[in-house]
Amino acid sequence: MLQSILSVPDVVESETERTATGVLKCPSCGSKEQKLLAVDPISNIKRKGLARNYRLIVLKFELKIPVLDPIKCIGRVANKANLSEITKRKAIDLMHKIDDNELAAGKDPTGLAAWVLYLSFLSDLAAAAGVTEVTIRNRTQELRKKNCLKIIR
Repeated sequence: MLQSILSVPDVVESETERTATGVLKCPSCGSKEQKLLAVDPISNIKRKGLARNYRLIVLKFELKIPVLDPIKCIGRVANKANLSEITKRKAIDLMHKIDDNELAAGKDPTGLAAWVLYLSFLSDLAAAAGVTEVTIRNRTQELRKKNCLKIIR
């Protein structure tokens, strides 16, 4: 069935069918990553092939895949890390500036949210300590060079 629609070779057809079945049966999965993670264990297909088949199916069937909003990710990540409302607000303001300058295109929304929260928290931490953000970053670099941060992790 899919072979004629997607114009794929016989070898790829069963793999593509399994991917399509998993993708189309998982409407509750929002992002591409969530769909691939849901399909991966049941399909017995390598992740690279699964991603290729996913892109093929999305293009051919013109599926609309919801994109995660980095601003919503900020709230979720900040709540997990128990960060203050002030830090969240600073991070959201910074994210709006990033969106206005179109710097977020193609970036992982969760990673971008974590980075913005890190920058916002760093400024709060520097203000509380009475030092600059540069001082904190310099100390971090020194500790990384001396491999002291491996002890903490």
